[in-house]
Amino acid sequence: MLKLNHLGEFIAVNIYCAQLRVCRRIAVRLVPMLEEFLTHEKRHMHIFSAELVDRGVARCRAFTLLGFAGFLLGLFTALLGKTGVMACTAAVETVVLNHLQHQLEHLRSVHDTRAVNAIEAIMED
Repeated sequence: MLKLNHLGEFIAVNIYCAQLRVCRRIAVRLVPMLEEFLTHEKRHMHIFSAELVDRGVARCRAFTLLGFAGFLLGLFTALLGKTGVMACTAAVETVVLNHLQHQLEHLRSVHDTRAVNAIEAIMED
């Protein structure tokens, strides 16, 4: 689960990096919001990265490839302007929050307090 979460945060970082590149040129008013989102996602990625390191677990093998896919998603949605950026963000965050909620239920049942704390911190953010 933590490998998948780490990967998801990396994909989100790449989505926002691509959207920022485009929006700095065509939708400047979105830049502060995207920069804030990027800051959050980087923090989340570091939380999961630390968990992987502490547990001696390597990141997902498809890390780089799927990060590139996230960049492409961000690029193409940003080219659609504010509507594309917001639709992408809403869709991704809705799915992620639902996914994390289900993970919390499982992690509580197996008493993995560290993972629960990490996910709760991210959901709070």
